[in-house]
Amino acid sequence: MRSAARALVVVLCCATQTGVALAEAEEAETEDVPVAGASADASDDELTADEEIDALLGPSITEATVVTANRTEQSILDAPVSVSVVDEQTIETSAADNIGDLVRGVPGVNIVQVSARDINFSTRSPGTSLAGGGLALVDGRSIYQDFFGLVMWDLVPADLSELEQVEVVRGPGSAMWGANALTGVVHLRTKSPRDMAGGLAAVGGGELGTKSAKLRWAQAWERFSFKLAGAYLEQRPWERSNNFSNGDPIPMTFEFENEGTKQPKIDLRLDFDARKGRRWSYRAGWAQTTGLLYTGIGPFAIADGSEATYADARLETKRHEVKFYVNTIDGDATNLLIGTDFFFDSKTWVGEITGRRAVGQRHALVYGGTGRLVKFDLSLAPGEDERVEFGAFVEDSIAIGKKSQLNIGLRLDHFDTIGLTVSPRSSFLYRIREWMTLRVALNRAFRAPSLINNYLQTAVPNLYTLPNGNDFFYGSLAEGGPDLEEERVDALELGLTGVVGNSLVSVAVYRNETGSQIDFAEEQYYSDESPPTFWNPDIPVPECLLVQRFQYRNVPSGKVIDEGFELGVQSDWGR
Repeated sequence: MRSAARALVVVLCCATQTGVALAEAEEAETEDVPVAGASADASDDELTADEEIDALLGPSITEATVVTANRTEQSILDAPVSVSVVDEQTIETSAADNIGDLVRGVPGVNIVQVSARDINFSTRSPGTSLAGGGLALVDGRSIYQDFFGLVMWDLVPADLSELEQVEVVRGPGSAMWGANALTGVVHLRTKSPRDMAGGLAAVGGGELGTKSAKLRWAQAWERFSFKLAGAYLEQRPWERSNNFSNGDPIPMTFEFENEGTKQPKIDLRLDFDARKGRRWSYRAGWAQTTGLLYTGIGPFAIADGSEATYADARLETKRHEVKFYVNTIDGDATNLLIGTDFFFDSKTWVGEITGRRAVGQRHALVYGGTGRLVKFDLSLAPGEDERVEFGAFVEDSIAIGKKSQLNIGLRLDHFDTIGLTVSPRSSFLYRIREWMTLRVALNRAFRAPSLINNYLQTAVPNLYTLPNGNDFFYGSLAEGGPDLEEERVDALELGLTGVVGNSLVSVAVYRNETGSQIDFAEEQYYSDESPPTFWNPDIPVPECLLVQRFQYRNVPSGKVIDEGFELGVQSDWGR
């Protein structure tokens, strides 16, 4: 908590100085904008009953707007790539108690949940228990954990009840969002304190000893608003079998019991709506978790007290958004197969600016840049403690006549581990009718190696069955690949999005070609020339069977191709 407080002070100062400079530059050319929530010079005409209901419920799914596609608020019919929206009404009426269940029905999204806390998602690709190719955002802040290359959804301080909508980019998103948007992007957009004014208290329970509680208070004045919220979730372990899929028992050395989870969290947000259409927003949060973390080197039990914090400060204007934030994670975990302790401490500092500008009558530019500094102390990766990243992007949306639009975008990212990476994107949209858009998109994205991929140094257990049928257990070295390249995907998509009555219909055909996949593979075997110390010298060492060393590597040849067809229908059955 103290590190989060210190980080918040620094972030506030950086955001304030940069934001003031931008705001002063815009002030001369920006018209006064009514303050959010303030009374306009409205007429005295009374609203009809239907208008009052619409005002309370907000926009329907057919009126959905999205920002994740190209960092600009736009109709879902105008998005340059396929996007699905889980709207506020769906969230409020859903029985889901985690983000995995909430987005499970989105076309093309595969959710794998293997414990009470371990949720993994992938888009337009097979689901796995350690899916690292999907980027996750909360109000534009990345929550991707660089140290292991995964998303820990249980460490998001915001509760589902605070979400305005969830946007899912079904396909690569690096042209806008940079590294790790390889297969898609899941973006949680939260409500402002002004939209949550009042209090909320709730308790719940269910199977597996599930206990939950949440408490929130939000208040708004003419220009100032705030939210303070807390939540807690507890659940017993899920059942698991200690047998292989064919029914054979797992060797005792590899047996372990599932663990439950305890997840307390606190979230704070302060907004100030200034004149000239400017909003200052300051946010901070804290969350803890326990439970199992499944990885390529075995399951880890996360210890009590493992926590994540964040501090975020941003300025939003009509043309710019500038934000500074820091994500921290600090915890301990134990490998349940070999008993190795894993101590992890990571801090990620991020500064980001996005600009939007119309050029003439036909061009709309979105541009910006990102800088990231990752400082880490990982007991399983002692060889390095820092990584620096920079990125810049631009996209031009070009109106062609009254019905067509061409989007051309490019992003450049530089990592001190992999060098320069280029992520281009282009799409062509044709408005067949006012309510239907045809889309063709060509896209490239990448996933940067995680810190464990690069710098791992530990041992992993191995099993060898002797000729007499007895199981023989031994240890192998496990190392990272400091010279790894990024994983890359080239994607082609043909899509159709339309509004039919009260329904939003989407159809898409896609082809994703992934190369340079990062794999954990056998690199060196024991032999008669280099036998293991525990081996009987009178017995020949089996050739290419006893692994001496595993290492992360890029698959040397071949590509993985994912092809598919998606059909989605979202309907408002009633208002």
